[in-house]
Amino acid sequence: EDISQERDKMIERLNMVTAEDRARLDALLPQKPDPETLYVLFENIIRSANMKQRNLTISVSQSDALQAGKKSIGFALQVEGSYASLRTLLDLLENNIRLMDLRSLSIQSAPEGRLMVDMQGAMYYGG
Repeated sequence: EDISQERDKMIERLNMVTAEDRARLDALLPQKPDPETLYVLFENIIRSANMKQRNLTISVSQSDALQAGKKSIGFALQVEGSYASLRTLLDLLENNIRLMDLRSLSIQSAPEGRLMVDMQGAMYYGG
């Protein structure tokens, strides 16, 4: 009976998780890599930061997919904008709910006082 009671308690706790919480968890760590959604996510962040997208590559490679036992999808992003826009972009990426690691960040000056930013990283998924 103890096992049955423990099982019932666990089921009760699981049922307490709301649909909103489940959706938030799925946004944090989706079940599939879903590169199309990542393109939209990055485009929205770049637009919100008032930066100009130069290049965006999202790829699932074997080395990315099982890095340190975690499933991930790699990204490479090149954008151009002002210093203020760069700060906004970094804030938006930092406060984004999606789990990610930024592996490299390079900043160079561009014409008219703008900055050219290259970044590479990985976003994680479950499944």
